[in-house]
Amino acid sequence: MAKRANGEGTIRKRPDGLWEARYTIDYKTKSVYGKTQEEVIKKRGKILSEIQNGVYVDGTVTVGAWLDTWLNDYKKGNIKQKTFQGYEIEVRCHLRPAFEKIKLKDLSADHVQRLINEKAKKGMSASSIRHMRTTLHNALQQAMKNGLVVRNVAQAVRVSEQQGKKERRLLTPQEQQAIIQAIEGERKGFTVLFAMFTGLRCGELLGLRWSDVDMDMNTIAVKQTVQRLYGDDGKTHLMINTPKTKTSNRTIPLLPEIAAKLKTHRAAQTQERSLAGQLWEDNDLIFCTEFGKPYDPRNLQTFLDRVTNKSGIPHVNIHALRHAFATRALERGISLKVVSEMLGHSGIQITADIYSHVSLEHMESEIQKMRGII
Repeated sequence: MAKRANGEGTIRKRPDGLWEARYTIDYKTKSVYGKTQEEVIKKRGKILSEIQNGVYVDGTVTVGAWLDTWLNDYKKGNIKQKTFQGYEIEVRCHLRPAFEKIKLKDLSADHVQRLINEKAKKGMSASSIRHMRTTLHNALQQAMKNGLVVRNVAQAVRVSEQQGKKERRLLTPQEQQAIIQAIEGERKGFTVLFAMFTGLRCGELLGLRWSDVDMDMNTIAVKQTVQRLYGDDGKTHLMINTPKTKTSNRTIPLLPEIAAKLKTHRAAQTQERSLAGQLWEDNDLIFCTEFGKPYDPRNLQTFLDRVTNKSGIPHVNIHALRHAFATRALERGISLKVVSEMLGHSGIQITADIYSHVSLEHMESEIQKMRGII
């Protein structure tokens, strides 16, 4: 016959010889099992105490299962598609393989720290490690709100700034001039030049429209981006998207030389449009193919690789052009606040952290201001 203890639910001995003690939480009946009646009474008592003290967590949910729930129920459709895909990649490539079968309540700071240390040893950059940790932290923060864990163990781990740290590639003024000379007369040449002297992100550059240009004021407004993202079919496609952050929506003044070249570029594009006829795809894009279609960021990088190889310049990615713009601007005395706003950063500290160094040539020039001090 079933027995009751303290009126908390049924305690019984099952046909297989195990003892079972039941309890209720959130109107759901659950069970604990053991070899003896005393064992299950003790287990249930611990759970009831945790419930009473507000520290009870469901011990059946695994980290892998929760990460899937977090992605699909709390993130998908609620954040920018590129951000979601970044989270999904972190989960699929790093977090699930490491923690999939671990019970969520059993995940410890030691588990997370070991993963971080392993990734650093394998050469993952500190920035990538921080992104991985942030993804886990966000998932665990939601788990806390749902009462699945009592603390966020990702807060206790340490990411060394030196772990996997890579030196940022800085174009010298001489390299910039070499690139400018090499792109002269190339169809994609003005695209690279425009990036170099506006500081636009690649997606912002390729998403720029003629309707975003004020030819009278010589300004451009950043309102959309072109990015290669995963579609529902599991394949990547070029997609029009909104800018990265709220501060990424901004208006930027153009150098007079760039504004003049932009008018020349428009005339050349008008001629291309006429030649393309009905094949022209009207997206109002400033930088596009001969048929008006968006440029693929990968093709633009391929073009830049060809140019730099021809000029004998070490590898340069498209983002280095943005870095070069910011560095040259700071070297020439433009205030950190202005540079930050032109780059679309959310605050000047971000700009200061990223663009904290200047070229050796500039330092050598500046040190001359101290002549005569001795």
